[in-house]
Amino acid sequence: MGRGRPRLYKTPEDKAAANRAKSMRSYHKRKYAINTSRRRRYHADTSKAKPLDGAHPDAAALPNADPVDTPGWLRLVTHSQTKFHALTKGSTRRFIDSLYNQYTTNNHRLNTFSDALIELRALDQTMQRCEQSLLQLVGVSKEFRITEKLGKAVREGLNCVDEVEFYASIGKGELLDAYENHEMMYQKLDY
Repeated sequence: MGRGRPRLYKTPEDKAAANRAKSMRSYHKRKYAINTSRRRRYHADTSKAKPLDGAHPDAAALPNADPVDTPGWLRLVTHSQTKFHALTKGSTRRFIDSLYNQYTTNNHRLNTFSDALIELRALDQTMQRCEQSLLQLVGVSKEFRITEKLGKAVREGLNCVDEVEFYASIGKGELLDAYENHEMMYQKLDY
């Protein structure tokens, strides 16, 4: 009688077959999460190429992407404000209404909201950077208050679009019910 435990696999082919079976079991356990992340990555990659309806391509990149002084940060705030107003056309509620209408007319495609979320998240990150830097440079001043006000408007738009996408991801019926019953945050905003 030999020492140790007996061999599980007699040949390399048996070992490879067992590894394939283990990989398949693991994949089937995690299939939903894997496919969800693949779908998100695919939609993010395909939506990068085309701008949103009504969004204008950047005329020119800011010469100084990471400003060091107050006027530089205020230029970045002004640039972000221009992009936000071009995206929303001056009204967050009308912007989200147009997204909802696009969603209902385009066979309920979720990437209608995903594209807007990508744009708004980028603006939100820029505004947070501006707020933090201006607070460090000038404290709670007029410049900071202006930046904070715009940052709140961007976050409000982001939260509203995120909520509408959430309802849409649950199902068309839930989104329609919430829309008809005026339960969504954006429906409480002024035009």
